[in-house]
Amino acid sequence: MNRRHFVRGSIAAAVAAALLPQQSVGAALRALTVATTDIEAVTGRGAAAVLEKAAIDELAGSLRGNLLLTGSEGYDAARRVMNASIE
Repeated sequence: MNRRHFVRGSIAAAVAAALLPQQSVGAALRALTVATTDIEAVTGRGAAAVLEKAAIDELAGSLRGNLLLTGSEGYDAARRVMNASIE
């Protein structure tokens, strides 16, 4: 596990918990893990792939943390890096 990603995710979760009312924290975090459709992806070798909604939902359910998906609220903040020249 990458320490930088772990720390960044922990900080994002702490900020979200501090800013949101207690009742909505769980609902907000669950909303980040819901896939509404299949997701087009690219493998490490550059080949096109499709991640099926059912597989994404299964992955999200097996994680102890949250699965952030592109387009979810909080996704851009979670993937932000210290060096803004890196995308």
